[in-house]
This record gives sequence, C-alpha cells and structure tokens, in this order.
Amino acid sequence: MKRLSSSMARSNCQEAFKIAVETHSARTASGQHLLFVWDMVSCDCEVEALKFVLDAARPPLKCAPDKDFEKTYGLCRHLSFAPRQRRVPTVMNVFDVY
Repeated sequence: MKRLSSSMARSNCQEAFKIAVETHSARTASGQHLLFVWDMVSCDCEVEALKFVLDAARPPLKCAPDKDFEKTYGLCRHLSFAPRQRRVPTVMNVFDVY
C-alpha cells in the first residue's frame, strides 16, 4: 500500500496502475483477500464511470455469484453505503502524562 500511495502522491498514474495490478494479481494467485478495488478515471468523470468500483466482478477478477465473490475476495461485489451505529465517545485527557 505504501508503494501505491507514494506513486499516486507523485501523480504517476501509470506506476500506480501497475502496482495495483501487481498487488491484485499476487493476492488472487495466492488465494488472499483483496485490500481494495479501483478505477482509473479523470477527476471530472461522473460516478457512473467507476464501473469496477460499482461492480467489482470485472476482469481480471472472476465473475461469480455475490456470495461466492465475497467469500473468495473478502469484499462485496457492489459498492454500497449503510448507516452505522454511532460510536460511543471516549473520554480522555491528552494532557495526562502516564
């Protein structure tokens, strides 16, 4: 992930794409879950242009039924948003020295 983020920080999208493909290929070949999905688009694209993010079962990943896809790759096939429960606030004193 550090290699990927540092290549993106340098605005080197070809290097970032190469690293992302290498990461996915290595993880799928070894049967590990994926860490992320991505789409390379320009900043002025509509959300609908994010075809891989909206439906991750596109090449190079195998198209499988939703349950099999999540079991195989460790992430949902479709991007979705759901409300979460509010986190319980943690009380702390940043000035308290241990």
